[in-house]
Amino acid sequence: GKESKVLVVSGDSSGTPGNVTNNNSAGIVAVPAASQSITVTNSQVTAASIIQLTLLTNDGTAKSAVAVPAAGNFVITTNAATTGITKIGFLVIN
Repeated sequence: GKESKVLVVSGDSSGTPGNVTNNNSAGIVAVPAASQSITVTNSQVTAASIIQLTLLTNDGTAKSAVAVPAAGNFVITTNAATTGITKIGFLVIN
């Protein structure tokens, strides 16, 4: 049979919007109001990592986001500057 794994998200850094260090394989970060990008420092990320994002806030202008991985971090950029603080969930796949 197949085994299923449960991923526990313990890395909620959204209480401090902006650039942050979050070394979890999954977590929540936040883009500050009137901003369009943040850098998440994460020791698990390589340039070949896949970063899956989910917007957790229904912001007035920021409707999508992309993540660009590099060695030790990834940059999240929204399609437009945020109206308010916008929470984003991430999942690092290596």
